[in-house]
Amino acid sequence: MQTVIDIHQVRQIVASFVGEEPSALRQDTDIGRTAVRSSVLLHRMYARLAEAGLKVPAWRRPRTFGELTAIIDKAAPDPAAELPAPTSSADPPAAVTVGIDMEDVANLPAAADYRNDPFYTQNFSPAEIAYCVLQADPRRSFAGRFCAKEAVVKADNGYRDVPFNRLEIETDSAGRPGFEDFALSISHTDDKVVAVAVRITPPAGSVRT
Repeated sequence: MQTVIDIHQVRQIVASFVGEEPSALRQDTDIGRTAVRSSVLLHRMYARLAEAGLKVPAWRRPRTFGELTAIIDKAAPDPAAELPAPTSSADPPAAVTVGIDMEDVANLPAAADYRNDPFYTQNFSPAEIAYCVLQADPRRSFAGRFCAKEAVVKADNGYRDVPFNRLEIETDSAGRPGFEDFALSISHTDDKVVAVAVRITPPAGSVRT
């Protein structure tokens, strides 16, 4: 059965994240990263939309409110639908690529149960959630991993369409974060987190998992 999407609810959700009145949203209103002002907040917006029945896969995220309403008109997409084939850059592979990201811990939503909250299940694997909930400050731990994922994507654009819950940041026995062919570093204060990702092998056109 097709989910019925309430466009008024969608308008209210989007407006609350882009800082506009619902009635002020136009077809060309920017609803991307620049408008929302934070990668975490952008992911929170899509988690809220998923709760409202509009599940938009990462690779299909629209740039404008008009593009979002077009998705609704065509029926809400299935996030489990086949992902597009990964792309590789036509430029010669670089020996070293670096990505960095910084987030406010307060931008991550508080949750009674991180294992069932849409934002956390959409952006973290079960293993990541299990690790973070055992830390002294779970939200700060989640923020660190979120930053690390953003840094990985910035270092290698081939990961930009991979859902964050499939981009798993592992933790070794010494508590160090890691991801495939990257060296990662995460640091934080009480309220901010920063992560750096350095690709330590040349980018390859291999299939992302």
